[in-house]
Amino acid sequence: GGGGGEGRRVDLAQYFPEQHGCEVLKQARLLKAAGNELFKKGDVRGALQKYHRIHFYIGGLKKKSADDGGGGMTAMMPANKQEEALTHEQRKEVAQLMGTMHMNKAMCYVKQEMWEKGIDACSKALDSGGGVDEGKALFRRGVCHSGAFNLDKAQADLDAAAKLSPADIAIQKALKQLLVRHKEADKKSQAAFKLMFSGDRKS
Repeated sequence: GGGGGEGRRVDLAQYFPEQHGCEVLKQARLLKAAGNELFKKGDVRGALQKYHRIHFYIGGLKKKSADDGGGGMTAMMPANKQEEALTHEQRKEVAQLMGTMHMNKAMCYVKQEMWEKGIDACSKALDSGGGVDEGKALFRRGVCHSGAFNLDKAQADLDAAAKLSPADIAIQKALKQLLVRHKEADKKSQAAFKLMFSGDRKS
């Protein structure tokens, strides 16, 4: 197709690990933009693939020297040649890209009703240090917990999201849906309880 050439050009980044961090960041930005475009068109799977590949480009840049557990001189050394080339601003952008990547992946997982993966992506977004919208991340994780019938965890996340964004209609809607789920779960548990003590009856 017409866009094949650009796709191949983007792919090349993962085969040049020695290239400067700024080039890797440029490729990650391209992937994010491509993923957003696919998501807008309704191609959730295609978007997810683009977002997933961002990690291959900037994952190495995120491994700070503190992660190796060592001290002394090793703690002072950059994790790799890519990180060595980064400025403070670029390191900040790496964290932001990681946070956005996980948030966007979570959005895709919600659309696909892949609840457990969505929960994981939201948690990673919140832990990324990338300045993600905490209310939005908690909301998405709450929706995923609700979908997976982790009702107490869903309640905790959605209540926290509502405190951060009290005017958000989507959060209020999710809380109402959660209330319905709580009632459904109560009915099921009551029915199961009755069944346990109903004894043998002729149908």
